[in-house]
Amino acid sequence: MPFCLAIQKREGFFKPGENAKYPRGTPAWRNNNPGNIKNGPFARNCGGIGQDELGFAVFPTYEKGFAALKLLVTNAATGKSDIYKPTDTILQFFKKYAPAEDDNDPLSYATEVALKLGVPISFKIQHLV
Repeated sequence: MPFCLAIQKREGFFKPGENAKYPRGTPAWRNNNPGNIKNGPFARNCGGIGQDELGFAVFPTYEKGFAALKLLVTNAATGKSDIYKPTDTILQFFKKYAPAEDDNDPLSYATEVALKLGVPISFKIQHLV
């Protein structure tokens, strides 16, 4: 799913040696969590096995972590989420997924992902699945 791959890229999923800033790999890589999903009931229901020092879920494999990200996005886009709505725009999605109060820049995040997808930040997430 291109939307999930764009999120993975933005979250900085780098293996050791791929980014000088993270010689041991990024937290997303070390946690097998390409979406940097916070630990909680959703992550645990998707196979999460713990959390790191920042509260991000740890998954046993990359495949489990990517499946969790894909499920989160699919649920959001199809009305199966209590947080996201299918009519949310990409910008509205990232205001919830990566809120400014967590030291994120939702506008920058939405712009980067939308650019990778070739759509505007006003694109509704229901059209992503």
